Amino acid sequence: MEMIQEEIPGIPKKPRPNKGAPEVIEDFKKEVLVKLDKLFPDEDNGDISDHLVEKMIFYNEIDGYRLAKSLDDRFYIDSDFETADMLNDLHWELDKVYGKAVKKWIEEQGIKVPFEIGDEVSINVLNSYVEGEIHYIYEDSARVSVFCESLGHVRSGCSGTLGIIKNCEDVKSLKKYQKEDE
Repeated sequence: MEMIQEEIPGIPKKPRPNKGAPEVIEDFKKEVLVKLDKLFPDEDNGDISDHLVEKMIFYNEIDGYRLAKSLDDRFYIDSDFETADMLNDLHWELDKVYGKAVKKWIEEQGIKVPFEIGDEVSINVLNSYVEGEIHYIYEDSARVSVFCESLGHVRSGCSGTLGIIKNCEDVKSLKKYQKEDE
């Protein structure tokens, strides 16, 4: 069942892909296979790739040592430092593949971030709505950084967080609600 969201200009009906989306999984498996073929040239790496992708995407396991240990437990592969180090870097590959899927989604849907820096917005943080202000816009991933003083964010310096990054479709503008109140 697909979620029906409020009609917002620039926000598509088709939801943003996630790391478990079929196209992300398929592309990530290819990347993992390339790495595994270099590491284990004499092995049939298809099952190993499936196992690693499942561990990383569905169980959020990104620690190279733990991934290497799971290969030893499941496939009896003796892992060394080189194996653990390569597996440790796989999460960067997953992030790249996911980033490409999001960029493709943005292009296909014709998404334009419907906010400007300084816009007052409402966001959901731990099932509670918090008001804040758009601090930065990431056009390439259709995300925004929201400054919320109530969350302890700081305007500048290194003594705190500058904002929380949210997908633009998860951010609600307060402009229309302010106009109704006046």
